[in-house]
Amino acid sequence: MMERRFEAYKSIVVKPFFRDHFARLDRQIVLIDALQALNAGPSAVNDLEQALADILQTFRPGKASWLGRILSRRVDRILFAATKADHLHHESHDRLEAILKRLTARAIDRAEFAGAEVDVLAIASVRATREARVKHGSEMLDCIVGVPQAG
Repeated sequence: MMERRFEAYKSIVVKPFFRDHFARLDRQIVLIDALQALNAGPSAVNDLEQALADILQTFRPGKASWLGRILSRRVDRILFAATKADHLHHESHDRLEAILKRLTARAIDRAEFAGAEVDVLAIASVRATREARVKHGSEMLDCIVGVPQAG
């Protein structure tokens, strides 16, 4: 019974949504919470990498052309964005981007081969921290400090 309901959900909800909305996109931003997977351990990172590979197979990457815009859309620009970058000092953002680039390497290679432009970026939609320097012994260390919630 559950399998029948799931198949009905896919045919009634998922496929029409994909056909009517998702398939017409020519640019895509993929938000990824890589820090949560990193904090959860290697198995969570492997699960995230596999899930991204599966999800990104639905993209139709490629170079957009005037004829392609009429016949079928191609995603010609993809941005993979690691969220919650404010949880790291800005000097570590390049490391987070490198980790994300590694997690999405298969999708990036496939998209670039098809002619799409791909970029990776560390972002934060809300700034929940601020950067500071603290003295530890004789060293000054870069760190982040949580911003108290108003009220």
